[in-house]
Amino acid sequence: MIRRTKEYILENKMINNHSTVLVALSGGADSVCLLLVLNEIKRQCANELDFALEAVHVEHGIRGAESREDARFASDLCERLNIPCHVHSVDVPQYAASHGLGLEEAARILRYEAFEKEVTTAYAADQKQGNSRQAVVAVAHHMEDNAETVLFQMLRGSGAKGLAGMHPVSVKNGVTYIRPLLSATRAQIEEYLKENGQAFVTDATNTDTAYSRNKLRHDVFPLLLQINDRAIEHINESAGQLAVMNDFYEEQLKEACDSMVSKKEGRVILEISRFECLHPALKSGVARECIHLASGRLKDITSMHIGALVKLAGQQSGRKINLPYGIIAEKSFGEVILFAGRCDDEKEEIHITQKELEALSATGEQKNIKLSADGSYVTLCIQDFNGKMDEIPKKPYTKWFDYDKMKKGFEIRTRKAGDYIIVDDEGHHKKLKQVFTGDKIPAQQRAGLWLIAHESLVHAIIGYRSGCGALVTQQTGKVLKITFYGGNKMDFSKKYDISVYLTEEQLNKRIAEIGAQITEKYRGQSVYLICILKGSIFFTTELAKRIDLPMTMDFMSVSSYGSGTESSGDVKIKKDLEHSIEGENVIIIEDIIDSGNTLSRLSKLLAKRNPKSLTICTLLDKPERRVVDDVNVDYVGFVIPDKFVVGYGLDYDQRFRNLPYIGFVEGEIK
Repeated sequence: MIRRTKEYILENKMINNHSTVLVALSGGADSVCLLLVLNEIKRQCANELDFALEAVHVEHGIRGAESREDARFASDLCERLNIPCHVHSVDVPQYAASHGLGLEEAARILRYEAFEKEVTTAYAADQKQGNSRQAVVAVAHHMEDNAETVLFQMLRGSGAKGLAGMHPVSVKNGVTYIRPLLSATRAQIEEYLKENGQAFVTDATNTDTAYSRNKLRHDVFPLLLQINDRAIEHINESAGQLAVMNDFYEEQLKEACDSMVSKKEGRVILEISRFECLHPALKSGVARECIHLASGRLKDITSMHIGALVKLAGQQSGRKINLPYGIIAEKSFGEVILFAGRCDDEKEEIHITQKELEALSATGEQKNIKLSADGSYVTLCIQDFNGKMDEIPKKPYTKWFDYDKMKKGFEIRTRKAGDYIIVDDEGHHKKLKQVFTGDKIPAQQRAGLWLIAHESLVHAIIGYRSGCGALVTQQTGKVLKITFYGGNKMDFSKKYDISVYLTEEQLNKRIAEIGAQITEKYRGQSVYLICILKGSIFFTTELAKRIDLPMTMDFMSVSSYGSGTESSGDVKIKKDLEHSIEGENVIIIEDIIDSGNTLSRLSKLLAKRNPKSLTICTLLDKPERRVVDDVNVDYVGFVIPDKFVVGYGLDYDQRFRNLPYIGFVEGEIK
């Protein structure tokens, strides 16, 4: 087991020397075996694989005392092996209920959030010690898990990519996941544990055949093994071959898409002359990517939709088809154009009930709701109103309503027949179609617009106007605030191709954690915050609110660049501090660190001014871009991949700073 796993790790380049490997330790047989095997590889093969080993256990709060006992087992095992163990306790049932998810999906989301947090923490700790370790998460998937995935994808009608199964190494949200046990069977895992006299815990839900995967494992696999006793291995071998072939196919597909697919002003354009020359397999792939690019999603996109788009390319100009998620594809001379429009069989509605609103009113908390049709999300909160009408925001994507006029509930949806809106204080109303026409809203956008409505009464057209049926007045006691973020149905996303990476909620949560860390470290002392202009303003002000210490806040503007894009090697101070930092606990606040050039020189400059202590805090860190090794970051909000980001103070040519989230710029900025 040790030799085979080591060779598999080396073959697939899973672990770099001086990495930190975080084992996802549930306490079950698979994860326990993975922990023991990696610990032995670390001990026996230090000359080939030199890495630090830690464990992460997530207690889901589903099985009560049994679940807590699993956490104790994981902690005790790690203590015996002298391996650091990080235990995260989460409330999956509560999260599932508040987000409208099943327990499995909610558990998966919270589990991966815990992994991401530990990777960030591990990286920050290494940076503080002057190390630059890569942190990866090791998960205990084995041959049967991979075979289950392949069969499950086959039953769903997946293509080659889905049938390729699990990859030995994958990246999700900037975190690298490795699967060292994909080369082992469940029987081999159990045999290894038996040989080593190692106990493990058993989750009773793993035997419940109400879950599809368990049904495959307990009912289908035994039948397959009766036909061929190496069926599981053969499925894995076939998946591996498909993965190699799919990699080649993806390269060819990318070249094809780059040559004939473009996106402009929210529309996806396919050049037919080049498309018609493609092999049928590539035609299907290009069509699929066009739908993905237009809708932002691939879930529920079937071969029927892809085939319909391929067929449309060969039909006469003017023909149209409806696709999922409100997308229309239209043949127009030498092009097929995909854009947001009405889809007759696809109408999503989100219902906000009176009970939900009463709960929000009682707690004052914010509710976040995903709008699955376009990848955007919406926030709801209820608060007291002070009667100051001039404080009501005049923003197209933020709407305030009189809570008492909305408390019976409402829907977030697209348009329906019979919709109307109240247009004045006297209660006069217009059909929604008349409003669209009067406001000159393009016809192809109308069906994709989100509405706030109760039955047929529309309270607001998001991005445009509000009706007069529930407006805030001086007599309003409480306001219902509804804010829309991101998504391809919002103007800034249509225009600039920005996808939400870190939501406002995620940012607030992490900033609060950093604020608590700083408060604890400097308890009984004061701190001196230096905000590096301009991008750090958002982060600095929000962080300052969450530090419960006496503080001074000051600002610097610096640059190590000349007229070009390459560093000149010197720090140019455009705005210096207004006060001395001698004897102060200085914290440099950055929005993002990539190369580290400027910060390296700035920290050395400030150190010469004799502060009591000097630490660095950044909201975002791009370690892949680092070119200097002497920047020790003490507090890191999020480690992100090497992609261009905007929002929350970060800009492109002075644009996008005001976005309340951080997003990836996916396409060309126009």
